[in-house]
Parts: sequence; structure tokens; C-alpha cells
Amino acid sequence: MNDRFFYHSFPRPRKGETPEEQIAKGLRILTLIAKTGLVLAPEVVAWKQPTRDGRSRELEQLQKRICFTELSEPDLPEHGQRFGPFAIEFDLVSLRHLGAIPVSYIPQTVDTAGASAVGATLVAELFDARYTMDQLQGLRDIVTQFGTGAFQGDPISPECTINLQNSDSSGTVVQSNAVPPAALKHVLDYLSFQNAPFDLMRGVLNAMLSLFYPADDQINDTMLGYYRQREWRIVSGIQIDGMPLSLPLTPEESKEVGDIDHDFWDRALSIRVPASHARSFRRIDEAETISRLGKRGIADLIKSVIVPRSAVNQASEIFTVPVRSLQ
Repeated sequence: MNDRFFYHSFPRPRKGETPEEQIAKGLRILTLIAKTGLVLAPEVVAWKQPTRDGRSRELEQLQKRICFTELSEPDLPEHGQRFGPFAIEFDLVSLRHLGAIPVSYIPQTVDTAGASAVGATLVAELFDARYTMDQLQGLRDIVTQFGTGAFQGDPISPECTINLQNSDSSGTVVQSNAVPPAALKHVLDYLSFQNAPFDLMRGVLNAMLSLFYPADDQINDTMLGYYRQREWRIVSGIQIDGMPLSLPLTPEESKEVGDIDHDFWDRALSIRVPASHARSFRRIDEAETISRLGKRGIADLIKSVIVPRSAVNQASEIFTVPVRSLQ
């Protein structure tokens, strides 16, 4: 069989978990997919950009995504040994309609010699570009607030200024500039001319950062371990006709998802960099779900479901699409 499709495999094997427990968990996940849709799980990905002083600049990105691997069916059992014996199968067209994009694997820096920091630098500059869009949108919001009065006929004092300040990591103001609102508006209008809105560009940059991932599996010390997975992702922030494709979980959905694996979903994650935006949260509180694509439910887009042989009958009661075992 030469046909290749996209698979999302689950549940990932856990230490000490019996085969029966794994199958029971897999069936609960299948039930959740049929009822609720696809869940985008949060992960914090850390990057380090070497600096000229021999140190490194640390950056962190909160990614919300669901992953799919491009495989031929004979490759699926081996893939399932690591990611789980259950899988939902999509064809390329359906997955692309859901906004899936191939992951870009970025090599981390291996030492201080040579040009191995190129990848980390590319990622770091996307962080800088996103920060710039955040600042421009913030200025646009300020100007808009003034515009509700000052720029629509209500006079303001000619001496009125907006104080723009930059602070260091400790919160100390290191730079301050007083700018007249009218001058700021003219600059923003100039930058916005025949251009996308700042918040839209910021969202695109954030989505791009959710598609970047380290090429090496540093946990298992496997060089290019992730690069060889042929992974595609659906990420948070996609819109169709102005409407978001994924939405936060409802309280009911949050409980249903969390009850499947408390150790995973209740785990606390932290964003530490930059310090001004540092926060901690439970993974389940940042998760999102994709329930529909237009008038079609997610279950209608699945090509087939692959399960262990002992779970075929139960899985067939959950889905109307073909359910089969490769065992």
C-alpha cells in the first residue's frame, strides 16, 4: 500500500499503565473526539539565542496545537508504540481545510563555534517582530482613545503629550519620550497605509512561532529525533471568515477532558520569559477545541479510526466511519 495519510495517535503509553487501562483511556478519548472535537493542548517551548557576551537570551512560547504525522499505513504500528495504539486518520484535503501546516524544525545551537545559532536567531527575531506588533497595536489603541474626542472635533491642549517609557527587567524606567498624540497618529497612519492591521500581523507571527519546534529530542538525547516525524499541526489563532476555528473549552468540556488524564491536564505550566508577562496556569485552562468546520462536525472529516483488536466493537459504536485494527 503506497497511500499515505495523516494520523493522530493516542494515548501515549504511561509508565505502570496496563494494556487494559490504556485501551479504556483510548476509548474515552475517541468518545470525546466524537462528541467535542479535536483538543489543542498547550505546551511551553523554550529557545536560547546565544549573545555576543557568551551568554544566552532565553525566550518561551506558549503553543496550543494538535499534531498529525504523515505515514503509510504499514508505518503506523511502529509509530503507535511511542504515541499510542489508537489513531484517527485524515486525508490531506480534509486536514488542509482545517488549517494544518507542516512543522518547521529548527536546529538549536550546538556550541559557540560556527553558525549553528542561525536557527535560534531566526526564532528570536520572530519574537522581536511580535513584540514590535504588540507595541504598535498598543499605540494604536491609545490613539484611538484620544480619537474618540480629540481627533473628532473636541479640542485638546497643544501641550498634551503621551509619555512613552521603556523599562528594564527590574521595572526601572530607562528611557522616556513625550510624543504629541497627533504626531503619533500620523506615524501610525503612515505605517498602516495599504498594510494589514497590527493585531492581525501579531496573530500571524504568533501562529508561526507555534509551528516552530526544536529539531532534536533533547529529552531522549536523540539528534534530529523530532525532525524525522513528518509532523503537521493545527494551531490556535486560525480564523475562517472572521470566526475563530478553535475556542476555549467550556466548563463541562474542561471537566470531561481533564478527567481522562489528571496528571497531564492538571499539570502546572509556567511562562517565565519575558518577566513582565510571567505567569503560571494549569494546562487544561489554556486548552482549546475545534468542534466544527462550517456545517460539518469533526467526526465527519475523519477518514477512518484505527484501534486495538479488542476495542473494535466498542469503537464502532462511537463512530460511523470505518473502524479497523492493524493487529
